Amino acid sequence: MAAWYNGETYRILDITQWGYNTNTMLEQFWISLINENTGRTVFFHNFGGYDAILSLPALLHLPYTFSPIMKDGEIISIKVFGKKNKLLLTIKDSIRILPGALSKLAKDWGAETQKDHFPHYFWKDCIETTLRYSGPIPPYTYFEPKRTSQADYEEMVKLFERKDWNFLGVSRQYIMGDVKATYEVLIKYFETLISKFPIEP
Repeated sequence: MAAWYNGETYRILDITQWGYNTNTMLEQFWISLINENTGRTVFFHNFGGYDAILSLPALLHLPYTFSPIMKDGEIISIKVFGKKNKLLLTIKDSIRILPGALSKLAKDWGAETQKDHFPHYFWKDCIETTLRYSGPIPPYTYFEPKRTSQADYEEMVKLFERKDWNFLGVSRQYIMGDVKATYEVLIKYFETLISKFPIEP
């Protein structure tokens, strides 16, 4: 699943829309992000790690040219150019200016959207069965204890006492929360920066 949010609109893509083909989904994610945000700067939190490894091959396969800035083997930023060397998108890693876990940053900066909880270890035989799952909330053992406390889990159990826990529905809510929280934290950060220093960040 992949998503973006720019304060006005958003897109959420999942592999069920693209025949369970992850690469096709990621290519469509990049095309959507570029076409609907041309000329803008986009931030991914901790892009130099997990997200870049998974998503960059799909971007590099598209008919664009790229100008990356690297430091110690890690991506600082990437400029994406189209025809006639037109700048289409600038990709940056927000962890470079706001180090720390997104969940903590959202709390520290008072973001309206807080990072949610998700059973990252949940698996039902194959990807199709997992994505179609709808039923009781998965046991606590499928959640990461460092991200989800037993008390957090018990609150979720109460939420799903009278309704099914749907993998795709919860996944969409979770990833949307991530991109909205990132956006809200960055807006608060830049507003604070501008109010303290008369510069254009």
